[in-house]
Amino acid sequence: MADGSDAFVCHNCIGEEFLKEEVCQTGEVAQCSFCEQEAESIAIDELGEQVHQVIESYFYLTPSEPEGYEYMLAKEGLWERDGQPVDELIQDIVGIEPEISAEVNEYLSGAYDAWGKDALVEDQPYDSEAQYAEKKIDTFEFSANWSSFKHDIRAKSRYFNRHAKNVLDQIFQNLETLVTHEGDSVIQEIPTNNPEHALYRARVALSHDDLEKIVYELPESLGAPPHQHAKSGRMNASGIAVFYGALDIETCITEVRAPVGSSVVVGNFHPVRPLRILNLNQLQKVHVTGSYFDPSHLNELSRAHFLKLLVDELSLPVMPGSEERDYLPTQFVAEYLAQLDGLNLDGVMFNSSQVSGDGQNVVLFNHACGLKPYKLPKGTKVDVSFGWGSPDDYDPTITIWENVPSEQEEPKEDEAPLGFSPSMFHDDILSDIDDEEVYLKEAVLRLDIESVKVHQVKGVKYDCDSIDVNRHRSEKKEYEF
Repeated sequence: MADGSDAFVCHNCIGEEFLKEEVCQTGEVAQCSFCEQEAESIAIDELGEQVHQVIESYFYLTPSEPEGYEYMLAKEGLWERDGQPVDELIQDIVGIEPEISAEVNEYLSGAYDAWGKDALVEDQPYDSEAQYAEKKIDTFEFSANWSSFKHDIRAKSRYFNRHAKNVLDQIFQNLETLVTHEGDSVIQEIPTNNPEHALYRARVALSHDDLEKIVYELPESLGAPPHQHAKSGRMNASGIAVFYGALDIETCITEVRAPVGSSVVVGNFHPVRPLRILNLNQLQKVHVTGSYFDPSHLNELSRAHFLKLLVDELSLPVMPGSEERDYLPTQFVAEYLAQLDGLNLDGVMFNSSQVSGDGQNVVLFNHACGLKPYKLPKGTKVDVSFGWGSPDDYDPTITIWENVPSEQEEPKEDEAPLGFSPSMFHDDILSDIDDEEVYLKEAVLRLDIESVKVHQVKGVKYDCDSIDVNRHRSEKKEYEF
């Protein structure tokens, strides 16, 4: 065997794919000190330095003696040192035989272990007894950038903020390549006309007049509002209309926070074209594959761990009165994702903050919330009946009567839907409506008109955790010094 400084390892003796390829591309042709073949190789000391960088980045030296509570366990024979022996660790991360690992470890011990008295003071990183465990992935850089992002858009520059965009570029880069442990993409498709993929949306009626107006103006009254009526929300700024929906009726009703005594009108919508949705919940399950020897791998691991924290924050409940400030980060993120080049995202999916369990919200961005109109023949008169019968035998069914002309005409393609007929608006209101928004926005959603139901809110149930409040009294004592 050659001296360590003169020993080489060829790429054929290395099992780790990234490092193997790197040696093939950049290694010098030499005789391998282990298989004795002549091929592209790396010197033992150079390999040792790369291994040292990996160990410092991803692992930590576990203590050889118990500390704190572990000391009590050791007295009862219940303590065992954490980690993996350093020689085995080197074998695993490089994919080499024990003979080669021993040579690498010998080099590292000579380069980094202390000698003499110093070696007795503390554990040495590469002595024969050293053991290593994986470090917790550090998300400090991403977390610090996210905090800086929130401060910037709240206190410095809300629009045209280059720093904020750079932070989001770093967080959301290559979204289309991210997959979960199960191999699922974080971007999923909602297909067309599939009953299992309905999107539910609700409107609250606080009075009978409100209810009558919502029912009369279906389906537009259940769709995303016109921009001049769009209020600020978790994923949209004031004046920017988006579609807030849910994947089930219970979540949908809970999200609108309807008071007792009100009515909630709910309908389910189906996309008329496939929708590309970023599932934020899947971001919490991102699985990063790669090599310890790839300089970008640690950053990708850090990002994956940070995304878990970020998704939790984006879904947090916001207290009444603080919406304007607390919604700013999520609004900025939503607009960024809506315009992200190459992804063509239509919306996002995330956990409901109002429902404990698996309630899922879906928000469709402005460009993907256009509603397919419900067209009626020209001259149709619409009446709404709110139940019938005597008090003892009352049927609460709401019936919409469409009285069409005797000679029905086929609705024209450019005929306005019932809810947005120009004749319904006064001139001052009509002048404030963007014709392109009302008439020309791409029709992406279709309301299943037969699915509409009115839910009367009889009561509200809260899911709470109870915390005890203990009170103690003690006698105050005076001390003399």
